[in-house]
Amino acid sequence: MDIRQQTTQLLQQWQTQLWHWVPNVVSAVLILLLFWLLALASRWLCVRFDHRISGGQVHVGRLLGWAVYVFFLVSGAFLALDALKLTQFLTHMLAGAGIVGIVAGFALQDIASNAFAGMLVRLQRPFDAGQWVEVNTAFGQVREISMLTTAIDTPDGQTVYVPNQLIYSNNFKNYSTLGKRRVVIACGAALSDDLAQVQQLALAEINQIPGRLPGSGADFYWKDLSAAGCHFEVGFWIAFQEYSQYLAAVDEAVSRLKNRFATEKINLV
Repeated sequence: MDIRQQTTQLLQQWQTQLWHWVPNVVSAVLILLLFWLLALASRWLCVRFDHRISGGQVHVGRLLGWAVYVFFLVSGAFLALDALKLTQFLTHMLAGAGIVGIVAGFALQDIASNAFAGMLVRLQRPFDAGQWVEVNTAFGQVREISMLTTAIDTPDGQTVYVPNQLIYSNNFKNYSTLGKRRVVIACGAALSDDLAQVQQLALAEINQIPGRLPGSGADFYWKDLSAAGCHFEVGFWIAFQEYSQYLAAVDEAVSRLKNRFATEKINLV
């Protein structure tokens, strides 16, 4: 058999194999096209749905949409490879992807946890930007809730970035939810003082504080007794939108109690 006959036979074999591959290639292309359209539609639906339930916070919907988009594209690629009879290649690729996924999972678990917690914060909205919160011992006003961290501006002019996973793994406080805050002043009087008079004077002064919440009276409780004297706490409610309101109320209460007790010859301990 000469070279010409061998070349002709080889080309005929290739032609036969190519015609056998045409239906598989067409099927693979149709599968990819179908899953690409499903990916686009699913991403659009996620953004639209999240826009309705979260009041315009579409960044979460975009994250979910991209996750669904990638899922459909990868699923379509796997099915297309199966249609091309590349199951062995697919098996090796999945095995390699599994190993890479395990390594990446250990390396990115903290990032994934923070991202998921950030998504929950945006969906559940336990606090919003501008509110006063205490998260993981960080107290201040929320500046921004990003995907990985929550930025909190503290009263001393610092910005603390709290990982979002700490929000759901620990207790946190939102001081702005109720629009009011309780102020408690701890003090003490000498054993030689008239305790009834101390209580009367303290309540009288606290009830005259201008920033006190209307309709809420002051509370007075004796806490303990020692050789140094009797200790008490007096508390009252104020309207709360800014931390400066709380500081002003504490300042007013301490000044009034100290001046009144000094006028009435009450000895503080």
